[in-house]
Amino acid sequence: MNKSVWEATKLNLKTVRIPYAITASLFVFMLAVDLIKLFAFWSGSDIGEQTNVSIGNLIWLLIPLAAIYIAAKNLRRMVNLGGKRKQFFVGSFIGYLILAAAVSLAGTLMYYFYDSFILNTGMYKGLINLLDVWGWAVRGPVIAFIQQFVFLFLLAVLTHTLTLLQDSWHGWVIDVLIAVFIAVFTAIAPLRAALYGFFRLILFHPNAILQIAACAILAVGLYTLSYSALNRKKI
Repeated sequence: MNKSVWEATKLNLKTVRIPYAITASLFVFMLAVDLIKLFAFWSGSDIGEQTNVSIGNLIWLLIPLAAIYIAAKNLRRMVNLGGKRKQFFVGSFIGYLILAAAVSLAGTLMYYFYDSFILNTGMYKGLINLLDVWGWAVRGPVIAFIQQFVFLFLLAVLTHTLTLLQDSWHGWVIDVLIAVFIAVFTAIAPLRAALYGFFRLILFHPNAILQIAACAILAVGLYTLSYSALNRKKI
């Protein structure tokens, strides 16, 4: 069982070439733009920008893209190769942990090294990075990594679950309910405050331990619930 689960994990990580390619292409393109601006700045040109968005956040794109691809494509591929749904379920869970950890590590390194380098050149007056926007960086790189990791894992699980549901009427009902939920909660002040409180809890709560625990519990709970959708999914 352990060997088959690991094989399922490796299959998921190896077959998401399209998400890898899309993320890498966008990242390299924006990196090239940054470097061109930097050379122009060092040559004395006025690039005319006071602040810019950090390209480190582009790496996050890999998480939802990979989750969509894994849930939509790899279950069928794995079953056709003789694998079991339970193996896919556990293997995907481990794969998302690995992807979230890798992307979080890359994002943290980009923040502390690349962003710092760009800011020190004086090319931009500031860089907008979600680690700053949500206050994760104020506690140092280790806590920033963990907070980023649990949120990205939650994002992977949410995307995975919604993708699994899209080929059944349950998925369409949930899509409508989510749209109605957002519309109602943003229109009514008390409900809007509750919605804000939820996003504050999982994104920028001042208590890092509470934010980490909330994201981890939500991710594990949601992924556990997704097993029923996995069992009903047609191959």
